[in-house]
Amino acid sequence: PDLARLATGLTAAGVVTGVVAIATGAVAFFTVPAHTAEAHRLMYWHLGLMVGAVTVFAGATVARRRNEPPSAWVRVGGLIGTLVLLLGAYLGGRLVY
Repeated sequence: PDLARLATGLTAAGVVTGVVAIATGAVAFFTVPAHTAEAHRLMYWHLGLMVGAVTVFAGATVARRRNEPPSAWVRVGGLIGTLVLLLGAYLGGRLVY
């Protein structure tokens, strides 16, 4: 139960910081100086994937019971969120570097 409670708290903290990251990314989206057409296309994909990942993690966090291990569906949602997060992070790295 202690580990389940810790995991739920850490996932909730990740969702909150993800929302902050989305806000700073939205500011960057509108303030970045001139960029290539490919970078502009990748920005939309990066934005969509990261918003999707935070949404999936938020749903998984809400679906968890605080003192119980997560159900199979919550675990699958967390895995999907992780894969989407990794792909979005890869695109973000391509944008910057």
